[in-house]
Amino acid sequence: MKKTLSGLLAIVLCCTMFAGCKSTDDSTAELPTLPAVTEEETTAETEVPEVTTTEQTTTEKETTTEEETTTEEETTEEETTTEEETTTEEETTTEETTTTAETTTAPPQTTTAPPATTTAPPATTTEATTITTVSVSADVTADDEPCVPVIVDIQNRYAYTQLNAEEQKLYADIVDAARHLRGRVSTNVDSKTWHKVFSMVYNQEPQLFYLKSTSSPGKLKYLTGDRAEIAQKWASMESVANSLVNTANTKSTTVEKLKVFHDYIVLNNGFAEDGGYNVSAYGGLCTGGLQCGGYAKTMQLLCDKAGIYSMVVIGIGNKGDSHAWNVVYCNGAYYNLDTTWDDPILKTPVANNLRYRYFLIPDAWIHNITHFSINELTLSDGTVIKMFTPPACTNTAANYYTIYGKLYNNQSEAETALYNEMINTANAGRRVAEVRLSNKETYEAMKANLKTYSKWIKEAQTTNKVTTVGAACDDTLWVIEIDLAY
Repeated sequence: MKKTLSGLLAIVLCCTMFAGCKSTDDSTAELPTLPAVTEEETTAETEVPEVTTTEQTTTEKETTTEEETTTEEETTEEETTTEEETTTEEETTTEETTTTAETTTAPPQTTTAPPATTTAPPATTTEATTITTVSVSADVTADDEPCVPVIVDIQNRYAYTQLNAEEQKLYADIVDAARHLRGRVSTNVDSKTWHKVFSMVYNQEPQLFYLKSTSSPGKLKYLTGDRAEIAQKWASMESVANSLVNTANTKSTTVEKLKVFHDYIVLNNGFAEDGGYNVSAYGGLCTGGLQCGGYAKTMQLLCDKAGIYSMVVIGIGNKGDSHAWNVVYCNGAYYNLDTTWDDPILKTPVANNLRYRYFLIPDAWIHNITHFSINELTLSDGTVIKMFTPPACTNTAANYYTIYGKLYNNQSEAETALYNEMINTANAGRRVAEVRLSNKETYEAMKANLKTYSKWIKEAQTTNKVTTVGAACDDTLWVIEIDLAY
């Protein structure tokens, strides 16, 4: 059969970053008088993705300060995708953390009142209660038997609602074909429309974890054609997902529920350079190895099961790398949630290394700063396809630093909080102590004192003796982060 595509399509996604939680326990350690600092020692960590159309390379840097000197740990990982008789190929991503001394673009003040949301989620997306397992029998063989159940009615998907009637029909047909493991979809749409809709299905429907990112008009490919294998994998996914949702449903707020999902994904996954299920929710729930698309789809599946309205958004970094994250509906407003960039990738993984820099943030903090070409897909011939425009994220009320009381306006309060954070972090054996500043001037003043903070915590009396201190501050989000090792 003749190939009808004019070029290759890049679809799959990836990246990485960050951490900590506010402790209300006041430190008993005496706070020092800060000495004058003549030498500025700073390590600003800012995630910056990179891209090619045929291979995926992720470079991540984690900084560590030892003996009051800042050094860097760097992790470089690669994924290469081989195209098999397809006209669409997995898009690749390079995420890189760079050190910058100063950023000219500042996030908005957190005191800005949120505007009314322009698009409300469907009423059917109320949060779930207790989840019971719905699994597929391993001995299913009939072609008319679906491999996976319906988790969310596609008509309630934000992405689906943005399509015209012809595109919506194609979306539904692709979903139906994939659920039944069919290799063909009857359609007469042009190549551009196919790529647009297929990409949206591939990203928005995490239950289709076995759907391959490579396709050509009317033709689908799968990571496996074994129905019994799909049934077994889906049962494993549901077991983990249902447990997480049941835990989340013990929480009283949507923010806390999302934090349960965020923490699990960050703590139980890392970068995976090989292919397979690393861009799927199966990878995020069962194998522990992901690209950024897998991080986003795992969050999407958990939100689907918990009744939290969400979607997957793709884009690129300022060096041309592909990326994926989520937009979620929380407390009456939309927010960006990027678990990939909240997951520090280290040569030696740290089990309790959690960051929250990208936990419920507005567009203004990332759009055209670290995240570019929002929901745009570029074909190999240079054709740019806009899939859909995500709802605007303009609110900061549910942001992690605001909700958990880690946002400060002046240096004195922020430093007192940081010292207490370091003491509590060391006593608990955790890694990250952090605060966020509401203005750049205070951030820069504190960043100049990193050496002082490092020396102080190493000399402090703590349950776990701190031997190494690193700084991984963020010049874009104005986060002061102190990383402790024992």
